[in-house]
Amino acid sequence: MFRVNLTVKLAASYLLVAALIVGPTLLFLRATFLSTLERLEAGVMEPRAEALRDELEKVPLDHLDEVDAAVHRFATLLQLRVTLIQPDGRPLADSEVPLARIGDLQNHLDRPEVQKALHGQFGYDSRVSLTVHDELVYGAVPLPARGPVRLVVRVARRMVSLREGATSALLTMRLSTGVGVTVALLLSLGAAVYVSRPLRRMRDTARAFAEGRWVDVPRVETRDELEDLSIALDDLGRKLQQQLILHGANESLLTQTVRALPRPALLLDPDFKPLEVNGALRAVGELTPANEGEALTALLRTPSLEAARHVAIEKGLPVDLNLPLPGRPAEGHVPGTLVPLTRPVGGPFWLLIIGLDEPFDEESGTAAPLELLERIDRTIDSLVQSAPSSRHELAELRVRTDELAVVAGRPAPIGVELVPIGSIIARAVAEVAALFPDRPLVTYAPPDPGVNATMIAESERLAERAVRALLRTGVAGTPSNRTVELTIELHPTQVQLEIRGAASELGETGRLLVAFAQAVGGSAGRRPTGERSIVRLALPRA
Repeated sequence: MFRVNLTVKLAASYLLVAALIVGPTLLFLRATFLSTLERLEAGVMEPRAEALRDELEKVPLDHLDEVDAAVHRFATLLQLRVTLIQPDGRPLADSEVPLARIGDLQNHLDRPEVQKALHGQFGYDSRVSLTVHDELVYGAVPLPARGPVRLVVRVARRMVSLREGATSALLTMRLSTGVGVTVALLLSLGAAVYVSRPLRRMRDTARAFAEGRWVDVPRVETRDELEDLSIALDDLGRKLQQQLILHGANESLLTQTVRALPRPALLLDPDFKPLEVNGALRAVGELTPANEGEALTALLRTPSLEAARHVAIEKGLPVDLNLPLPGRPAEGHVPGTLVPLTRPVGGPFWLLIIGLDEPFDEESGTAAPLELLERIDRTIDSLVQSAPSSRHELAELRVRTDELAVVAGRPAPIGVELVPIGSIIARAVAEVAALFPDRPLVTYAPPDPGVNATMIAESERLAERAVRALLRTGVAGTPSNRTVELTIELHPTQVQLEIRGAASELGETGRLLVAFAQAVGGSAGRRPTGERSIVRLALPRA
């Protein structure tokens, strides 16, 4: 889109105001002026027409020659066109038409001024005459003044003189208006420049601030809002400069702190690019200048790290995760924490702390218990695919791993991975059906496709363990002659799953359900409904 200078906009606005004031005035002034002149002319004609009527009453109307001579004489004397009209509308005499041709004139009964005169009043009108082909102003009175109308005495004056007077007056007004508009335009340009010049200076100052060049703000002494704006901009520049200097010092201190940390740590910029790699991380990952770039690139592209970053952005809190050891991915995953560090200006820095005080050694047994259980889960998944006949035994083994996950301590999220809730439910339903072959299968109405595809922040498969515990609780407590129905509700921040008609007590499996739900930041429990209960599970959405 094209740009229009502020000075032009201000000048145009002033000129538009002047045009809106002057334009309509000049547009309608001519018609109003002429109408006023016509009324004034009619006011002058009325006494003349009445005086002419008094004189014509003395002339015998049955002598047409004398009447015609009187009409011409008075017309010359008054400098008006004089016409005598009979009550039926036929002209009797006209000062500008010979007596011999008077019969050729049209009937005047429909003329507005004649109609008024026939009703005993003074009538006037203006129009182009069909006889003399000029625009005339007419005035008419009845003869005699009282009693039955014998004739209508009509006088007329040409509009040429009136129009010339109006044109001359309007020309004078246009000239004076043009001079006034020209002066207004010059003044508007001056006012626009007066207003826009300090604004342009302040714009240039703001651009300098944006580029990191600290310049003085020119004070504007206009004693209005522009002066207040310049003062506010000057104060803002000084405070921003102080804050950014302090911010730079803080960032330098942060870099030094990360460098001195005894635990492996990596400082990332808002674009998730490395800013500082401390010595502990280089030692653990055996990083050298030759392999550091490749190792860190592979680390930052880890799906669990991307998922953790997504969760940290939404919640603004540190996120625990499981990630490959930088530089030694073949040796397995290690726990870590991704911490968002907010800044006064710009996006957050990211601090990635690797949860190791010593180099990772799988043989020394330092792998997290949940990670070991998660490896067992993966092995069970492979066995389910390769040995379908052993699904019942494998499902019982999965129950034992769930119990071990709780016995090992309160489950805590380590790895973060985005998983659709639909795939979790499908796997859990199939496994619970293999675990309880003599119980009714879990059924659920096909939810909206958007619900099935809704992502859950899976952490070492804790969400899947919670869903399995929910289904086991519901199926184990439901008689074989009843149907186990699972309902799914999608809320803005969570996915809620409920099983109706389940046991009134949660039991041991219910306690596993609560533990796993709390581990992933959700909740679980039951709500009595008569003889049975509703067992529910709420999982946070990713």
